[in-house]
Amino acid sequence: MISNVKSLNENMRTKISRFKVWAIAIFMCYSSVEALNWTKPIYLQPQFTGNTFAINRNETRIYYANQTQVYWRDRIGPNQWSEPHFLVGEWNNSHLTRNFWIDPDEQVAIWSDYTNNWQLFMSRKDSVGHWSSRRPLPSGINTPGIEWWGSISPSGDWLYFSRYISGQSGALLRARYINDSTFADPETLAFGEFRINYGGDEWVGTLSPREDELIFMGYRYWHNDGRGEKDLFSSLLNCNGTWRRITRLDCSYDKQFQDIHIQSGDEEFPQLSTDNRTLYFQRFYWIDSDLGMVPNGGYCFSKRIWSKVSPVCSDSVEIPIPGLDEPTPFQFEVGSPDSLQFIIQDQSGNEIVQHADTVNAVGLWRIRWYGINDTDSTIVDGDYQLQIQSDATTDTINFSVSAGDILLGIHEERIPNTLRSFDLVTFPNPFNPTTTIRYTPPENGRVTVTIYDQLGRQVNQLVSAKQNAGEYTVQWNGRDDTGRQLASGLYFCQVSGGGFSRTVKLVLIK
Repeated sequence: MISNVKSLNENMRTKISRFKVWAIAIFMCYSSVEALNWTKPIYLQPQFTGNTFAINRNETRIYYANQTQVYWRDRIGPNQWSEPHFLVGEWNNSHLTRNFWIDPDEQVAIWSDYTNNWQLFMSRKDSVGHWSSRRPLPSGINTPGIEWWGSISPSGDWLYFSRYISGQSGALLRARYINDSTFADPETLAFGEFRINYGGDEWVGTLSPREDELIFMGYRYWHNDGRGEKDLFSSLLNCNGTWRRITRLDCSYDKQFQDIHIQSGDEEFPQLSTDNRTLYFQRFYWIDSDLGMVPNGGYCFSKRIWSKVSPVCSDSVEIPIPGLDEPTPFQFEVGSPDSLQFIIQDQSGNEIVQHADTVNAVGLWRIRWYGINDTDSTIVDGDYQLQIQSDATTDTINFSVSAGDILLGIHEERIPNTLRSFDLVTFPNPFNPTTTIRYTPPENGRVTVTIYDQLGRQVNQLVSAKQNAGEYTVQWNGRDDTGRQLASGLYFCQVSGGGFSRTVKLVLIK
């Protein structure tokens, strides 16, 4: 069991007894004192409403169903959107289209048509950008009942959709995608107390890019205040493929809106951005006026502050996903279930942002900080500290912010007087034509230094050898393992050895 942690930035030791921390970085920054996962929502301007909602990969165009037809708007400012444009397609002109979804690359559309008993249909764009005639999804998906909404998962492997089940109302299902006319038999997600599809009406799910988090709209009856509401919920995937207990998103909490309205509202139709940092959804609420209580609201968005704590399913480094610029996670191991506080402070001890979460099993866990708080304020470059607190212990990690990147070094002590570290520094970065990679294996053993492109493909292996603990340097000239000059862009350098592994970004410029 680990008993000491020593930071690179300060010559200090902090006693811990239940968990150890060794992950090495996060990303960007802001400031807050409330333990929230999401910022207070901001309404799109001009304010408008509809049924379901989707956004493209660059978050420059939104699609939404309004009554029976689909429209789109372009972003014309930081939060300003154009006038609506009618989506041209045979199926949008002649049918009653509801519950519309389009993929981030704007090539595949799925929707339900309530003139056909809410059955699901799909259409694809052809090579010149025209939408094909609508095609009903196969009978294994479209039952004689009601299918409200469907979407393809980010990997393209699954169709997620909602179905009316007698005695259950709306339920979330998924079916493995084979081709546009063939799907495997659907499976219902996670029945069980406080799980997905338990005691409520589940509609409209959106998946994180790694497909390990599902956010969905649920109609739940809240006994503490005697009313039913549509709220947004989240569930994380366990390592064994089951879904964890659901939690209500704090952007659904009424306390987030105390300065906006006085009555409870409904949150509907969530849609995650492809970078996993922004959640778009629709919010309705009531305001007091001379005419009495009148409805208001529309489409809005919230920014992610923290991820939920999630289990680490293997010791391998996550393979980068193209276009996904993720914060590097903190990883820590717990010896027993515990409630934890994560607090970031500046050099003067002022609290910048915090988060509360619970780990329910022994093992390795992960959390990401997305560098913002509920006011979306950016912190200045400098030195900061992360504290991880349990009921009885506190562990501290010192890190620095420089030009938007967080630089973090940790020494871990597993046995008395044996400090273990794994530092990885590259300079210059960005670079042309050569960068130097400096690393310090913490123990004797085989070490590999590998370069990957944005698709996670290995392009060069600079080192694969047994090395003693100590400091080493190796240079990379921006070429692959055949000597071919690579294109400018983003690459990843991964150094592994002795049970440790670290990855940094490299930017090759020409």
